[in-house]
Amino acid sequence: MADSRIAKAITLSILTALVLVPAIWLIYVLGLANDALEGALRDGVDLVEGPIKDGREPEEKAAKPALNVQVRSASEAKPRIEAAAVKPEPELRPEREPDKLLLGARQIEMTDPRKSREILEAVLQKEPRNERALRMLATKMLSDEKLARARTLAVRCLSVNITNYACQKVGQLVPALVVDPKAGDQLGKMGTIVDACLKATPDSAACLSGKLQLSLLRGKIGEAKPLARRLARVAPNAPELVLCEGRLAAAAGAYGKARVAFERACQRGEEGACFRAEVLRAEGF
Repeated sequence: MADSRIAKAITLSILTALVLVPAIWLIYVLGLANDALEGALRDGVDLVEGPIKDGREPEEKAAKPALNVQVRSASEAKPRIEAAAVKPEPELRPEREPDKLLLGARQIEMTDPRKSREILEAVLQKEPRNERALRMLATKMLSDEKLARARTLAVRCLSVNITNYACQKVGQLVPALVVDPKAGDQLGKMGTIVDACLKATPDSAACLSGKLQLSLLRGKIGEAKPLARRLARVAPNAPELVLCEGRLAAAAGAYGKARVAFERACQRGEEGACFRAEVLRAEGF
């Protein structure tokens, strides 16, 4: 009887190790993907489409431009202003119909977010390489957790102006694999790993976090919500929870609530949350 209990304990330990290690590896790989992407964008390279060009060779590492508003540093959690853009967006000329539409979209960002997005889509139908429209819509798609669309717009924006800071940030926050047609198998394998991990250890914070991050990456907001609640029960101090709260709120259209959560996450050191909060502040939320 004792030997049987010992054998079962050993079997369970082996099974737990087999699922926990891959899950932790998954979380690590997702972090590496963003780190690699950040370096690639600094060098003017897109991980899916190759070199990002604007009709000439990529510029040498340019100074990082800004949103022209104050940004909180993740490391210091203090207001600061980023360096000025090397190549600013073209000035708006109200006599031009696309620019008139852009001004209108800007004015209703807070009062009618859906209409604002529709106007930006209309501008891009007329001018697919309109940098301001690309930047505005890319950041909005990031807030809405429509990551593939956000990534596509950001890459196109950078092909127009590789120094556009907001488009760089969107590209850094959205890994290239969300628009890679070959990524389906990779994401499926990751899902299998974390599912096995949760089956063996349902209350594992590492497994829940891995599944939550993967759900958000795949745009499965409905799946992410209960995972966030489960993670909050087993690990209420998990650092990703506040950022996740903001992302889920923004995806539901609660942009003011999301901005507050992003600011809290920023103060805790989540650099991606600092940019997300700044985008919503700039829109008036």
